[in-house]
Amino acid sequence: MAEKNNLNQDDLAKMINVSRQTISSWETGRNSPDIETLVKLADIYQISLEQILFDKKQPMKIYSNGLKSILAIVSSILLVERITQLSTVNARLWMDFMLLIPIALLLIVFLVNKNIINPNIGAPVIIISMSLFGAIGIISSVINLFSMGLGFQITCFVCGSIVIVYLLYIRKNQIKILIMKLKKR
Repeated sequence: MAEKNNLNQDDLAKMINVSRQTISSWETGRNSPDIETLVKLADIYQISLEQILFDKKQPMKIYSNGLKSILAIVSSILLVERITQLSTVNARLWMDFMLLIPIALLLIVFLVNKNIINPNIGAPVIIISMSLFGAIGIISSVINLFSMGLGFQITCFVCGSIVIVYLLYIRKNQIKILIMKLKKR
């Protein structure tokens, strides 16, 4: 289980506070995790408990509908704002750039879930890109980049904040996984 998502037994054991031997016993079928641990595993691997318990043959999707929903919401907000606001050419180009990022990330999520892109490459790209998108959205609204106008400023700030909050509070386990992988290199 751990190797399918590029986690070794030690990494997974640290994340859920068990020993490496416990992980090994689950993988060999000598033992089974309790329900609390199954919930943690479902959160780490972004799959449902039903998939863990009943449908082991179905390939694991590393991204839940939550990530796709956040990216779709941010894309929609940016698109509506881009279409409805009048602003300078530079401000509209900036909004076009901001709109392309979540759309590109949705495409990457789709390709990862279809096993076209390796999750070991896709996961860090998505997490890092979302972090940068959030930071750029907030920073560009604060410094009034390109004199974009209040509507664009608020939109950039809100979209950047949505993504940052999602990363910090919802996806914290995947960020921990990425940090652990980067420390090993």
